[in-house]
Amino acid sequence: MAGNFSWPELTDLPWSSSSLGESLANSCRDVEHSVATLIEGFDVDEPEDLMKLVSVLSDEQHPARRALYTLIYDIQIKEIKHA
Repeated sequence: MAGNFSWPELTDLPWSSSSLGESLANSCRDVEHSVATLIEGFDVDEPEDLMKLVSVLSDEQHPARRALYTLIYDIQIKEIKHA
């Protein structure tokens, strides 16, 4: 979500639902903002989502993504050791 304009009203969007992206895009179009979408990803808002993220990032070469992978991996190892 980027832009140099004010956002449309976001209060009534269906947060935490599978239709949030489509609803947000429609709200932007309703106020005549252009909308472009990237490839669909996934939320990381539950502990088990971290395992999926680690899998996705495991072969990543970009420095910031490698740093994120290392951070998540280190956190998981510490959690396992303290369990």
